[in-house]
Amino acid sequence: MKRTIIYVFCPKRLRIDYLKGMQLPDFPLGWIKIGKTSSEKDAEDKWDAALARIKQEVHTGLNEPCVLVDVFEYPELPGNPDDIIRKLLTSELYEFVGSVHHNKQVDPLKYEIKAGREYLYGVSRRHVQNAIAKFERDLLLSIRDKDREVFLIECIRKNHETSIEDVDETDGLIELYDDIVTDLKLHGIKANHPNNRNYGYISSKNKDIKAYSFSFSVKQNQATIAVETMGEEGMQRIEQFIEDNNIRQEVELSNPLQGVKNKNKYSWKLIEPFDDYNEAVLLEWFVQNIVQIVRIFEDQEVPQLLD
Repeated sequence: MKRTIIYVFCPKRLRIDYLKGMQLPDFPLGWIKIGKTSSEKDAEDKWDAALARIKQEVHTGLNEPCVLVDVFEYPELPGNPDDIIRKLLTSELYEFVGSVHHNKQVDPLKYEIKAGREYLYGVSRRHVQNAIAKFERDLLLSIRDKDREVFLIECIRKNHETSIEDVDETDGLIELYDDIVTDLKLHGIKANHPNNRNYGYISSKNKDIKAYSFSFSVKQNQATIAVETMGEEGMQRIEQFIEDNNIRQEVELSNPLQGVKNKNKYSWKLIEPFDDYNEAVLLEWFVQNIVQIVRIFEDQEVPQLLD
């Protein structure tokens, strides 16, 4: 079935800030672009379809390296659904400024050139996800065809499997996870790697922390360590602990991120992009940072290996 694909990309320099949930700078530096494309290939990955569309303008329309940060897919939709999402962000849910607004001040008689109409400034990933959630809810309320409804629900489910542990990328990563578990054991930390899942986890003795998780996405070349909790009260206590003890000076944890599928779940993430997959480099990064994070939040001395 033909699909409509909505994509979000931003400058590579802002990738980590966006993924951490930070609000980007305002005009002109903190931009994202929300666009659309389509795919008629059932097996085509939505990320690949979005990238193919963006590559059509890369060499002439962009002045800096960029990266895809979110992609959403739906049954084929008429018109310009990306306009609807941008409108939610600029006038209905929020009042962020987009390039359409700035273009109103452009005077062609002075040889001024308009920006593309798909750009927004100063948003965060949370704002984008809220707009997407409203957009998807309205789609569900408007649909009348049962087959399209089933397909739409499946698309929405996949759209919100945003955690890389939900993505089947275990091929080639099993050895990495096993090595992480083995090395953490030498530091006195018991980690687990569920079979055929793209994540590992460590149970916590801290009553406010559900677990620590770690995962790697081959597709995004992105490593993530997360401190996870359940409930708003636990979230507030952990965030207060982080602020009171200046934890972000030691570890660049994100602000608390609310779960997409489970709104009662919160996490603080340490995210690191990698240009290439190198198991030795990844292993060192994971072990070093997991040991540090566990030491901080478990309030205990983690055994250190002798050089």
